[in-house]
Amino acid sequence: MMAKAAISLHFPSKGILQATLQALKPETRATLSRRCRTLIHAKGNSLTLTIEAHDTSALRAAINSYLRWMLLTQTIV
Repeated sequence: MMAKAAISLHFPSKGILQATLQALKPETRATLSRRCRTLIHAKGNSLTLTIEAHDTSALRAAINSYLRWMLLTQTIV
């Protein structure tokens, strides 16, 4: 069974968005596991993260990881 989630977040400025995007892009290339695939892109002041996984457990783990990393970028910026 495939599971998929799309998360869109709005940022207060393009600078913060670009910093977050640059921090997360390498993580999308180095997959967390063979069980999921992640795409990330920005439009305007919004960032969209799309995660496809082989099962809901892998999807949940990937979502938690990316949201945690996004939160980390916000506390540093």
